[in-house]
Amino acid sequence: MNSRFEKREYNPVEKAGESLEQELFGVMKNVEEISEERRRVEERAKRKNISELDAAIEEVKSRQTENPINPRSPFANSVRIKISDILDLEKDDALKFYTAISNTKNKTMLDRDFGIDGFFELEEESDKFIVTIDLTNNQSKFAAKAKIVEYLPDDFPIQARFEKNTLAGLTPSELQIFDKYTNDLAEKVADQFKKLIKK
Repeated sequence: MNSRFEKREYNPVEKAGESLEQELFGVMKNVEEISEERRRVEERAKRKNISELDAAIEEVKSRQTENPINPRSPFANSVRIKISDILDLEKDDALKFYTAISNTKNKTMLDRDFGIDGFFELEEESDKFIVTIDLTNNQSKFAAKAKIVEYLPDDFPIQARFEKNTLAGLTPSELQIFDKYTNDLAEKVADQFKKLIKK
């Protein structure tokens, strides 16, 4: 028997969840092996004298493949626009979305160690506020480290896409489901920002 191959049990919920996260939040640049990923975050934390969580957030921000003001993912983009509308933001670039999802078998330290799939960052005057999110299709997921755990059903329409700057690929009933869940998440994130700004 070749010891190079590790035996792993197939977990369909985990695989479905990873696919859901990739489709709805997009992916960032390829992630290194776990030890290299951890080393980079730990070095950043020591160099800047910040927590590992803050260092993991900075690491994710530095390796985005998409514009945080205009994500290619219709889900992330729709949620960002709705949050901006709810908060009545004057500057479009005040609200940014960052994914922590990898397109490789290796997860980012932010996702793996802190359970954060993505986050929104709001710049309000000289302050920056962050609301973290964990997407899941597992209704029994209780233990989460992210500020918001957002459940999406297995039949959530992940096939939405943009065509000529218009949302496409959804039937009218799928569009209702899409709007319901993007509205719900936008309201939760906006509520968290309102609480953070009041402090």
